[in-house]
Amino acid sequence: MSSAASRRTVWPFSGSGRRGGLPDGGRPCAIGPRRICAPEETADPAVRHRTRRQDVGPDCQRGSSAKVIVLAKGWADSYPPVLTVAHALRRLRKEVTCICSGCTEGTRDSLEQAGIRVIEVRREEAPTSILAKLRHYVGFRIGAWRILDSEDEDVLLWVAKTDTAMALGRRLRKRRYVLVLYELHDRFPLYQRAIRFYAPRARRVIVPEACRAAILRYWHGLARTPFVLPNRPLDHPRQRNLVISDEGARKILASVSPGQKIVLYQGSLAADRDLIPIACALQRAGAPYRFVVMGRDREGRIGQLRRFCPNLVHIPWVVPPAHLEVTSHASVGIAAYAYDALNSIFCAPNKIWEYTGFGIPMLCQDVPGLRFTVGASGAGVCVSLAVANEIVEGLLRIDRDYEDYSRRASEFYESVDTLSLLREAIRGV
Repeated sequence: MSSAASRRTVWPFSGSGRRGGLPDGGRPCAIGPRRICAPEETADPAVRHRTRRQDVGPDCQRGSSAKVIVLAKGWADSYPPVLTVAHALRRLRKEVTCICSGCTEGTRDSLEQAGIRVIEVRREEAPTSILAKLRHYVGFRIGAWRILDSEDEDVLLWVAKTDTAMALGRRLRKRRYVLVLYELHDRFPLYQRAIRFYAPRARRVIVPEACRAAILRYWHGLARTPFVLPNRPLDHPRQRNLVISDEGARKILASVSPGQKIVLYQGSLAADRDLIPIACALQRAGAPYRFVVMGRDREGRIGQLRRFCPNLVHIPWVVPPAHLEVTSHASVGIAAYAYDALNSIFCAPNKIWEYTGFGIPMLCQDVPGLRFTVGASGAGVCVSLAVANEIVEGLLRIDRDYEDYSRRASEFYESVDTLSLLREAIRGV
């Protein structure tokens, strides 16, 4: 057994087992030219990585919890904002434990090197059948509460995602917790009922986008507007054309000629993301553009897209944050959403921060969630991604003034300080 495997903490469970924002009066999130600046948290990296209980900062002395348990049902690697928060809390000198269904060795090593304890309670691939999903929920609930019951009841729980709260069950309402809602779930009544049940009891509700905060307050009669914490990474390599460590991705990207401009779409390939007009537009535009798609193709969409754009390059899912090495080679980033749900209209994608960290301009769907951020900051162009002519014209607009769009993309990324916002979010909870 490898040393990494021997360190793994896993709470097994068999399906047959029976054991048992914008705060009112607060300031808005800074997305724009004015940057919220955070003081230096820890000058000495060795101090930042200590895990002893006395390693707490001034925020703890003012009443916020010295220990935080981050809970996320599912594989931690699939939720970069969860990893961002775990690392950010550690840099704020909290004692952090991350409880998740599972994670890769690379993610575990990264968290542990930062002084974060990692516990996996239901290590298995994502379930697909209803019975398997139910078993997964029950398994996560039992495993997580075995750990939480051994902790002080006043420890702060950082509950990431609605389904994590659902898995923990009504006992959660008796504990001290922050609820992070990454989605509106406006087309899913079961999730809506769960939000209405758990959000009012949370010490703070956190969302990644300002319009979502207002919508959730109205829908669920919350006493306070949820706090806005954008899905911006805590750390970003910032340097273009990085060496790609994933061998498969590196070989695939080598098929792109050095003179070609990569137009990159990274993310979901589900049916609700219609990429066919983009494929048609890039085929029509021809050289020097090359359409590259990065993500899991569970529904066979790539074959369909290649009928419209035969030279499309597909890179399967790369474990974060190594996927940013691929992103760094793009000339333009795509953010594609539809007017099919409020969750899409007021979207808050991680990718806009991943692109702009490299100064990569974006071609975005013209929805409010992107128009009021990317479009308003000049970090890209918002067009109808259902119309090939608009897509081509958008690419040409970016090309004509590429350096200015790239500069504004970098400014957009630098306009938000995650540590400052997180410190404000947990103050007093």
